[in-house]
Amino acid sequence: MFGFIDKDIGDMSHLLASPDEVDTIFTRTLDELMDSSKRSTERLSRDGKSMDFPVFGPNDGNERIWGLTAFILNAALEKAIIPQYKE
Repeated sequence: MFGFIDKDIGDMSHLLASPDEVDTIFTRTLDELMDSSKRSTERLSRDGKSMDFPVFGPNDGNERIWGLTAFILNAALEKAIIPQYKE
């Protein structure tokens, strides 16, 4: 899943993530998420069915946002953020 932080929280080492659910905690700005050079699609297959999913990144590091998280984030950006962001 993803979260939204409305101000700089600085060092994120105090945040705890479930190791069963999260590999790494990292952030992206709206500018980075909307940068077309840092967005692509990737075909993922499961149970014999394939679907194209958006991929965000990698960015300065090797972290990328992919799978269901990227699918949900992309939908949120397209429906809620991008129309307002372009104004």
